[in-house]
Amino acid sequence: MIEDQEKGLGYSEAYDLLSKFKIKPTKQRMLITKEVFSKTPKHFTVQDIFVSLIRRNKKISLASVYNTLRKFVELGVLQEIYIEPNKSFFDTIVTPHYHIYDKSLGQLIDVPEGSVKISNLPDVPNGKKINGINLVINIENHSK
Repeated sequence: MIEDQEKGLGYSEAYDLLSKFKIKPTKQRMLITKEVFSKTPKHFTVQDIFVSLIRRNKKISLASVYNTLRKFVELGVLQEIYIEPNKSFFDTIVTPHYHIYDKSLGQLIDVPEGSVKISNLPDVPNGKKINGINLVINIENHSK
């Protein structure tokens, strides 16, 4: 969930970011951009951003949030991590790294760099190369 104490971008920073990527800085996109990008890396869902803005009496649609976040993914400034067929998180860290998903808490956690070693990868077809590995370790509370 988005923390209230986190400071997002200011108006001019959000405007500059949208302009840099040739995205029209509408009021809704400005709200989303200011909410998403902060000095602290974070994971969030479309619903997290939507609820956070609605709680602050901002007029915005869920579709606007989703479409803006998808555009940021296309531009490479956000990463989308798929957890289940209908559940994904967005990550402000776009460099390759792995995650743990705690189903009990609904939280996505970064795995420390270097703590996962992947070996014995399968051969890929001729003319192809591996361009990335997505790894999410799913955990939940252990029942006794």
